[in-house]
Amino acid sequence: MSQLLSNKTDSKSLQRAWDLDQKALFNKNKEQQRKLWSSALLICRKLLKKYTQKSPDYLQILSKIYLIYQHQQKFRLAKKYLDLAGKKSKDDPIVLFNYGNLYRAANKSQLAIDYYKKAIKRSNEEIFKNELARYREILKQKKLG
Repeated sequence: MSQLLSNKTDSKSLQRAWDLDQKALFNKNKEQQRKLWSSALLICRKLLKKYTQKSPDYLQILSKIYLIYQHQQKFRLAKKYLDLAGKKSKDDPIVLFNYGNLYRAANKSQLAIDYYKKAIKRSNEEIFKNELARYREILKQKKLG
């Protein structure tokens, strides 16, 4: 496992939050899901208080919080944390890509495509191009289907 944060103990905590989030995603029991996500968010919020906004780790923690809320389909809360990440690093291709993912999950396809394109302009990462192509294909299939 690669270290997520500069502090090894905190990195393990953030990994634990990620594991809880993933466990919740695949849990059919809504009450258990809620508890798992609450625990994951509690860990992340504690870590967020520990790191200053100037710390590179701050962005990593914000990203995990955004993703947990997105997985719960709490798009306003997800956007709140993604906006905080965007203020810290507005031209970061990963942040832009995450906006694309958020809008995609919220069924706002044109915004998703716009943000995927912005991420591609800022980075040569193939994953961004591949995801945009895959998303366009999904949209095309929906129109045909």
